Amino acid sequence: MKLTYLKAIGTPIISEQAEEPVALLKDVIINPETGTVLALGIFLSKKIIPAIDIREWTAESICIADENAITDREDLIKLSKFNPKSTHIFGHEVYKEDGKFIGFVEDFVFDTEVGQLTEIYAVKKFLFISLEKRIFSFKDIVKIEGTKIIVKNDTKEEKDLIKEFLNLRGKIKTPVRTGCPAHCESKD
Repeated sequence: MKLTYLKAIGTPIISEQAEEPVALLKDVIINPETGTVLALGIFLSKKIIPAIDIREWTAESICIADENAITDREDLIKLSKFNPKSTHIFGHEVYKEDGKFIGFVEDFVFDTEVGQLTEIYAVKKFLFISLEKRIFSFKDIVKIEGTKIIVKNDTKEEKDLIKEFLNLRGKIKTPVRTGCPAHCESKD
């Protein structure tokens, strides 16, 4: 399932054992080299949940086996090789390869089933007025370094990407459920 970052913030993280929310999603931590989701940041904590510990991720909830999945960032070896600024892409500056400024990442889309960044939504603003809005596929990203994202010079906005993004952003969150869905529970 594809979700936008802004729609996903605040999603309850539910433990199968406790069957109640143990945390709320604050951030999606991305591998800047591959675009894969490495971990989830949680509200009111510097702790994370490694992507491997996610049992199911829907628009309504994120299921994990138990609270032991919540760990310190330093404990996830995959994250240690990246600058923390590179793994949090919300608000990053977006430039073309030739140095032309495009805007700032205002939102992004990721696929929860495969754990992959699929698009970024960049907006150029003057004061609080949006001057230009662009959507780039992950395939158009050349590199993510620090707080900058470099995209190919020859990218073309794809109407299908724009329609899909606006559709995803327009979805309304359903009320918070307690407990994991029956098909999420472990089959040990």
